[in-house]
Amino acid sequence: MSAGPDTREPRTRRAVHALTGRHDVEYERAVPPRLDRTRQAAVHDCLFLTGECDGWFATVLPEALAELVDTGSAADCAAVAHTTGVAPAVRAVAAGAVGYERLPATFQALQPHHLREPEVLGAVVAAKRVLHRGPAMPVDRDVFEDVERWSEAAAATGVPLPVDFTWMRERVRLIGAALRAAGRDSRPCHRDGSPSNVLVGPGREVRLVDFDFAGNADPHHDLAAMLVETCQLDDEWRRAAEVVDGRPDQQRLARYRLNAIADDLAVGTWALLAGARVHRPAGFTGYGQWRLLRCRYALRHRHFDTWLRRV
Repeated sequence: MSAGPDTREPRTRRAVHALTGRHDVEYERAVPPRLDRTRQAAVHDCLFLTGECDGWFATVLPEALAELVDTGSAADCAAVAHTTGVAPAVRAVAAGAVGYERLPATFQALQPHHLREPEVLGAVVAAKRVLHRGPAMPVDRDVFEDVERWSEAAAATGVPLPVDFTWMRERVRLIGAALRAAGRDSRPCHRDGSPSNVLVGPGREVRLVDFDFAGNADPHHDLAAMLVETCQLDDEWRRAAEVVDGRPDQQRLARYRLNAIADDLAVGTWALLAGARVHRPAGFTGYGQWRLLRCRYALRHRHFDTWLRRV
């Protein structure tokens, strides 16, 4: 259901005009923004275009976040993903805005609990693996490089960080060293763990959306970024990993757990940076603090050293 017309003028209207080349295109907010565990429409304004551009879905990035998200790269990666059949088509790109094919209303965004259903999780993993086998994306990504980049940016701009942030960063560096020594693959990846950026239609047909952080990366991280949003207890991680891999595999499970820790630190730091830039920072800041709390808890897990040895 529509949440009504977007009132943030004139930026949104300029973006819609830039995308479509028309001044008479109407639009309405597609998804009400929420910055909780679902991260629904949290970064972009999400719009349904109507009239002559009916059938378009558009995202518009707030100007305050322009330094943190490269919409051109996101659109390029989404276009590559579309060639594999797991993402909507890209219709147009403008500064800070992207127009996409609008999916039928039968496609619905997931919630974290949906990924606890083996059939749903299996369908999403299958879609991600289709992407992993597809053409290379135009940009390379690494979660450990993300940690360093966002940490340096936070320090340079005076973003308040937890007193134990340096300790967390050093521990995540240990994870990066262990995984690099063990060897990692690089494949085209979605790299967004939010269930709301996975749409499932009839027959469990899956479409991935939001390619802000996509690129050629470690597929273990791609899957871990999703699993960490739905798995809390050790048994939940074990059962989910068995669905992903089709059998118990302690080495892969260790890789998922360690990549999830790095993802929490990277995304948590990014969210604190975003909170320092937007007019109403509470949502981003609270979300970032939650991700860092989860990172801290996992770094103190009794099996942390075992995971490092198993990779």
